[in-house]
Amino acid sequence: MLKIVSMASNYIKIFMDGENRIHQKALAWLQSQHDHIVEIDLMKEPITPRRLEELAAELNCTARDMVNEQSEKFQKDYANADLSEHDWLTVLAHNHDMIRMPIVVKDNKAVFLDSPGDVVSLEDLFN
Repeated sequence: MLKIVSMASNYIKIFMDGENRIHQKALAWLQSQHDHIVEIDLMKEPITPRRLEELAAELNCTARDMVNEQSEKFQKDYANADLSEHDWLTVLAHNHDMIRMPIVVKDNKAVFLDSPGDVVSLEDLFN
């Protein structure tokens, strides 16, 4: 018998770098806790400025807040940049390695997982 699952509140998305060990561990933990995980490897899949804008809204932050300041590209080219929201969205869409990840999304809420301990913050997201 085929089971049909609604995309609405059953699915959890994780935006990540599929080659990053910490991101892989976060994915494995999510998969151990929930059945419907959608992995989005930003190193392989394009993301538009519009989708980044939506992610920022789900995270309740600005595009600038989504920047991984530890990335080599940021340090080299953007550390002192004073860009508009639109410009940051465009920069991130073209430089996925500059996006702060992993990001976990459920429904219209999202959180950054900056450290392994941040999985605790997922309980608020899932409830």
